[in-house]
Amino acid sequence: MLLKGKAVETPTALPFSVIHSLVTISLAVDFSHIYSYDKRVNNWKFPRERKVVNTRRASLTRETILIEACHLVAREGVTYLTLEKVAKEAGISKGGLLYHFPSKEALIKGMIDDMIKRSNQDIEDQIPDGENPPGEWLRAFIHTTFGEVGRKDLLSPGLVAILLANPNLVESWRDTYGQWAKNIENDNNNLMIATIVRLAVEGLWFTDLLGFSPLEGEFREKVMETLLDLTTRDNYKS
Repeated sequence: MLLKGKAVETPTALPFSVIHSLVTISLAVDFSHIYSYDKRVNNWKFPRERKVVNTRRASLTRETILIEACHLVAREGVTYLTLEKVAKEAGISKGGLLYHFPSKEALIKGMIDDMIKRSNQDIEDQIPDGENPPGEWLRAFIHTTFGEVGRKDLLSPGLVAILLANPNLVESWRDTYGQWAKNIENDNNNLMIATIVRLAVEGLWFTDLLGFSPLEGEFREKVMETLLDLTTRDNYKS
């Protein structure tokens, strides 16, 4: 190579292997906190931990949306349940909400399904591990229902109104009650007493929800104790 009449030595080109190594090191410095290098396939990939974090984050976001939607219905009524308002209450964009619930109908179904899922889980949590004496499931049902009444932030007349106005949603709730009835039948108990107790507990749930002279204070506690006592008497056994 000539430069102003003088010969200048041209630098020797770097071997391809050296260039490849330099690029690899550069990528590792810039992206190692995001990607991991898989030697088996000679490529970069997202670490598994990141996928787990994203999954958990999505689950928490979905739960937040459902809770805030219930709060909105309880506070302002079902008429004001809109995707825009729910997204604002949940602190996310409308697009983020649509990722989990593509329509208002899907959101409402999610709210009802979550209510049923939460009730079933609460009942299961009340059942102690080990031996299950007669009436154990029904006692868990009593404790769960008495614990749920008064939680109008998550369960409101507006939500029940939505449920009753939609035949498809009513069907899912009917199936849940059918399963609860079967659980009571399989609870090794006196079915007559168990049915009376179940109807009394469900009546308590609805009167409290609708505000029809709900039981309060010490008298409410005595009613619960009486119902629990009915499930532990000797004549409760079949």
